[in-house]
Amino acid sequence: MLVTPLLAYLAQRLIKSEGALETQEPEPAMESNTPIVLAGFGRVGHRIGEILSLSGYTYVALDSDAAIVERERANGFPVFYGDVRNPEVLKSIGAEHAKVILVTVNDPEATEKLVASLCTSYPHRKIFVRGHSLTQCLELRSLGADGAVSEYVEVSIELARMALDNVGVSEQEQKTVLGGFRDKYYAEINNGLSVEKIKIQDIQT
Repeated sequence: MLVTPLLAYLAQRLIKSEGALETQEPEPAMESNTPIVLAGFGRVGHRIGEILSLSGYTYVALDSDAAIVERERANGFPVFYGDVRNPEVLKSIGAEHAKVILVTVNDPEATEKLVASLCTSYPHRKIFVRGHSLTQCLELRSLGADGAVSEYVEVSIELARMALDNVGVSEQEQKTVLGGFRDKYYAEINNGLSVEKIKIQDIQT
């Protein structure tokens, strides 16, 4: 269960004395031109962070696991400690200025609550979310997420690709079969809408 936010790492930067810890409100931890907020910085969030960094885009991340935050900050990643379900915590890292909010929390119930809250608080922000099953992705879309990606189907597609490749199926045929399967799957998630895709130009400041 996600813990009550302490924002310890933010406090170290923002509060001048230890005595002010309980009384001073956290200030925004990111500049208004940071285009991406990552809610969750476990394995999925970490990889997304690496990809964004390679693309030259800044982001800020939140995670409620103190060990993850300590490790990732030591490695230079912009991740802070806090409960992503807390609106004030999200506000403190600049969610209201972000163009895209990515939700990668590995907890289906917490993910759905967070998406519902985000869509209410930030109706003009693009919200993309990690889902598990088709059922959950459909629920996340119905809650207002702009896009939901099923980790289960992507693993299935990649394993199937490896199998097809090793039994001699041509690369073109693999693309046709697997691409068709992916399109059909996500068409169900999007209820007949075109699959949402995050494009670099959509998040460029």
